[in-house]
Amino acid sequence: MYCTNCGKKMEPGERFCSGCGKPVIEVGDRKRIFSPTALKSIIIIGVALVAIIVLIAVLSGIRTSGAYSSPEAVVEAFFKALEKEDATFMVNIIDPYYLEENSIEKKELKKNLSQIIEVTKLFAEQFDYEVGESTVYNGEAEVEVTISIEYSEGEISTYTEYVKTVKRDDKWYIEGEWLDLEYIQS
Repeated sequence: MYCTNCGKKMEPGERFCSGCGKPVIEVGDRKRIFSPTALKSIIIIGVALVAIIVLIAVLSGIRTSGAYSSPEAVVEAFFKALEKEDATFMVNIIDPYYLEENSIEKKELKKNLSQIIEVTKLFAEQFDYEVGESTVYNGEAEVEVTISIEYSEGEISTYTEYVKTVKRDDKWYIEGEWLDLEYIQS
């Protein structure tokens, strides 16, 4: 093996080049010689990657944790996910205790919610909603939502829905009964 910095022949087992003093780094079954500048670059890149991973994890937590902060927030998050066609996120803000008690698999629920999204896209030209007041009682709440749907033939239908939510472990969730999920049982 030869030093990649100065070209001097190196003996097996050497940790530093005897010609220029650069360290030898083992990579798998091969040895490489890195200059201090290269080592600093590798460390900087490693630290940057770790920082990016941490940032992504934090932002993911912020996205979901805000959704659970109040009955209105969880209902807002549900309808935003419906607009964005994000069935995975919708599943995650539905009461997990309800799903467990009724033996509803998240995979099946996601499939069903995806179908609801597809049907909504077929018939609704425009879909708007406005989250209103909530009535909270004993860890449960009903949130008023005004929904307006413009159908492809121009007809507009506006109605008020009362979305049931429930608080579990300091987080608010959409109540499964509101979605009438019993028929999804596996």
